Formats: sequence, C-alpha cells, structure tokens
Amino acid sequence: MSWGVDLWDQYEKLLQYSDQGIDYVKRVESFAKERIEIEQEYAKKLRRLCKSYRGKDHDSKHVWIKLFNVVVNETDSLAGQHELVVENLQSKVKEGLKNLAREITSDRRKHMMEGSKQLEHLKKSMESLERTKRAYEKASKEAEAAKQAFDKADQDFNLSRTQVDKFKQALRQKKNDEDEAKNNYLLQLEQTNAVQREHYSRAMPTVFDQLQKTEEKRINKLCDRMAEYADAERQVQSNVIACLDNMTAAAKAVNAADDIRLVIDDMKTGYSPPGDIQFEEYGKPAATLKARKQGGGGLFGSRRPKATEPKEDFSHLPPAKRRKKLLEKIKVLEETVTKELQEKGALEKMIQVYQMNPSLGDPKVVERQLDDRSRTIDALNVEKHKFETWLTALDGKGPPAAPQKLSASHEPIAAPTPAASQPIQTVEPEDDDEWSDGDEFGDPEVPNDPEPAAAAPVAISNSIGRCKAIYEFAGTNPGELTMAHDEIFDVLENDNSGWVRVCRGTEEGYVPLSYVEMLC
Repeated sequence: MSWGVDLWDQYEKLLQYSDQGIDYVKRVESFAKERIEIEQEYAKKLRRLCKSYRGKDHDSKHVWIKLFNVVVNETDSLAGQHELVVENLQSKVKEGLKNLAREITSDRRKHMMEGSKQLEHLKKSMESLERTKRAYEKASKEAEAAKQAFDKADQDFNLSRTQVDKFKQALRQKKNDEDEAKNNYLLQLEQTNAVQREHYSRAMPTVFDQLQKTEEKRINKLCDRMAEYADAERQVQSNVIACLDNMTAAAKAVNAADDIRLVIDDMKTGYSPPGDIQFEEYGKPAATLKARKQGGGGLFGSRRPKATEPKEDFSHLPPAKRRKKLLEKIKVLEETVTKELQEKGALEKMIQVYQMNPSLGDPKVVERQLDDRSRTIDALNVEKHKFETWLTALDGKGPPAAPQKLSASHEPIAAPTPAASQPIQTVEPEDDDEWSDGDEFGDPEVPNDPEPAAAAPVAISNSIGRCKAIYEFAGTNPGELTMAHDEIFDVLENDNSGWVRVCRGTEEGYVPLSYVEMLC
C-alpha cells in the first residue's frame, strides 16, 4: 500500500490528516504535562502531611503510636516514589513528545514545500497550454475570415487585379500565422503531457511517500512514548509494594494486650476505693458545708449554661471569636468578589474583541452576561457590607460606606437586615435548678432578679432633615422601621452611631445610616 499510488488525488486531505496527527502529539504531550503536575502536587502534599505528623511522639512506648510513625515514614517514602515517576515522565515522555512534535512539523513543512513546488510547475504548464490553444483558435478564425474575404474579392469583377492580390497576400499571411500557432500548440501540448506524466508518476508520488514515512515515524514514536509512560509507573511498583508491606507488617506486630498492660503500669496508684458515704443529719450547716467541700457540691452541683443556637451575625459567640468569624466571612466574600471582577474584566475584553471583529461573536450576548456578572458582584458587595457593618459596630466605629452599584439594572438591591448594634446576648438558664448550688437537702436559693420595666415610648421630636432609602430594609427587631427603596423619611435624630431615627407619618423607628441618603 502506498499513498503515492492509492491516494494520488487526495493531496489536500493528506495534508489535513498529517496536521491532525501533529495536533494529537501535542495533545498527548499536554496530557503528560498535566499528569506530571498532578504527581508533583500529590508528592508535595504527601511530604507536607508527613512533616506535620512526624517526630512529635517518636519516643512513645505505646505500640499503636509506633505503628502510626511507621505509616507516616512509609507514606513519606511513597511521596519519593511519586517524585521518581515525575522525573521519568518529564525526561522520557514529555520531552520525547515535545521533540517528536517539533520533528514531525519540520518534516511536514519540507514535504509541503516540495508538493507546492510540483503543483505550481504543473499549473504553469497547463496555463501555457491554454494560452497556445487560444492563440491557435484565434489564428484559425482569422485565416478562415481572410479566405472568405479573398473568395469574395476574386468573384467581384469591379475590383482590379492589384486589389485582389492584396486579399490573396493577406490570406497567405493568415495561413502562415495559423500554421505557426498550430505548431506552438502541438509543441506545448507535448510538453504539458510530459510534465503531467512526470507529476503523477514520479514527482507527487515521491512527496506522498515522504508524507507516509513521516506519518509512520510519528505513530511508532508515539507508541514508544506511551510504553515509556507505563514503564515510569511500573519501575516504582516494587518500591511501592515494599512500603505497603512494611505498613502491613507493623500493623500485624501490634498487640493490644501489651499496650493495655503498659497503661496499667503507668497509671496505677495503689489506692483503695473510697468507703460508703455516711449519713449527714439535717440542720447542721457546718457538717453540710464540710460535706460540700469534700464532695464537690453534692449530687446537684452547678452546671454549665446551655449553648445558644448559632446566629448569622455570630452574636452567640464571645466578642473576640465573633470578630474573628466576621473577618473570615469578609475575607471569603472579598476573594469571591475579586474572582468575579476578574471574570467581569475578561468579559469586557471579549466585548472589545467582538466589537472590532463581529464575525467572532455577538457582543450583545456577552453584554447580557456582563450585566448578570455585575448584578452578582452587587449582591456579593451588599452581603460583604452587611458583615462589615456588624464588624464596625462591634469595634465601636461608624458604619462603612455603602457599596457602589456596578450593574446597569435600576432594580434596587435587597439589603439584608444588619444586627450591627445589637449587643451580645448573655445566656440565661431555662430553669433555676441548672444554675443552683443548692444541695440535695433543699437549701434556700436566692430568687431571680425581677424583669426590668419596659422603657416608655419616646415622644416624637421635631424633624431635623429628610432622607431617602437607597436600599430595602426589613426591620425585624423592636424599634426598627421597615423601609422600601426610594422611600422618603423625616430625620428625627442622628448621633453618628450607625443608626438614624426617622419618622414616616405616625410611624417612628431606627434604620441603618448606610442604607439612606441624606437630602437636607
């Protein structure tokens, strides 16, 4: 089988096929590169993991701790085997594929230049044949016209002999031109046929055979690289199995009874268990107090308060832990916003490219995607602003500036209800028994403090200005006022605490300062 014989008329398709072969070599190289990166990252993480768990208790007498140390050490050895796989893949597979793609590309370019040269030679010969053919056709027509003119003049008795001789001379000249054009045409036809036979019998088959050899070389070397890919893994299998065998042997060597005996030897005190508890007579405080001190408070000692349910603003946590949680949440939101902004920038560049070259795509489609991305960023900024408001209130500072809107939509962004100025709620017991230090004999307990009286409503003062809501706000806590976007209020009080007291008709309450815009 030969491409030069069987595929003599498929030159363009063969070029496409060889180009696809080069692209596939590059694809396999990319696969090997990503596999190397995975192995490198895996080995690196294994090394880091083993480092963080190694050496802290290497001198322990407990056999199960010794077993874990063996597992850590052997896992570190496994990381070394993965690094060896990376080295083999890098030097033999990836570099080999890279060199193969470069070599095949160079050979293909050389064969393409030779093929283009032969095609151009045949094309020029065909064009010369066509020109001589048209010249011969034109000369034949002109000779026929000259003959008809001479015959007509020869039969016209009104013309002199001299005039008839002129027509005869013109006919003879046209006949000579026709013979010359015919000879040129025959000569060029013979040359073109020779060029065509040479083209299809030797020149192009040689190019096809060279392309075929290049393709065979590509396939064979690609197979060799794939075999080396498998060998890179196979070469470390014996070491990997040895590591696993060491782990298994260490696990089988553990004897739980020996460790139990070791714990007893380390912790045994030799004391006898306490005797029976003596009866304590009622009405003797001194004895009762002594029994409490000795017995840790009796059967019903103090208990820890019940934990409250987690809240969105982390107000169930102590201030330091709450501040840490708020900072972590803000950091996560900032990273998300940064990522969204990067994707937004990519979409903006894509719009510019599409506007410069509309054939690549419709910029309006990307503009819609850009607007969706902007709305997402707006929502994330509002969410981040909520946590920043809680953080600044916790630090005793004023609220941060409202986030700038990026999207083209004029729909208001629904702002979540902040609880920035809410104090941290102390945990109250559900019943007095859980917090009582009373003993089992029913000592009197201190009664609970009475609930504080509810504060009387504050009288509405005169307005000091007006403001407009720039975000929606749902007032869910007592004293807060619900407002809609673009709603106008009278300002009654603004003490720069992050909240402003407003009035809407007969309704009065507090709203966040960062959610309104002062008008006057």
